[in-house]
Amino acid sequence: MQQIPEEKIIALEKRKGSDALLKKLKLMLKPDVLKNTIMNKVEEAESPDIIFLTGAGKAWPMIRSHSILNNLQPVFDNTPLVMFYPGEYSEFDLSLFGKLTAKNYYRAFRLINI
Repeated sequence: MQQIPEEKIIALEKRKGSDALLKKLKLMLKPDVLKNTIMNKVEEAESPDIIFLTGAGKAWPMIRSHSILNNLQPVFDNTPLVMFYPGEYSEFDLSLFGKLTAKNYYRAFRLINI
């Protein structure tokens, strides 16, 4: 994935506003693009035993966790994938920051029960 200089991003937001910036970023961060980027990182690691995903809170609202997980599941079906998620998991769905709810089903489980 091509890296864009921070100055260009700030200039675009000043010129066109936050909504326009978010729209552009969402186009660049399509699920297939992210899936391929993550796959390339994993291939560089030469068959890791486990994959850790971080940054879900920072990436919201540009990237949705369910979209990433749904796209990665068929690719890494035999490699454990751990997503660090800033929110709550109800055994069925995720709630970002414990406030934003989505009714997406996840075949996941908690590593640590609180």
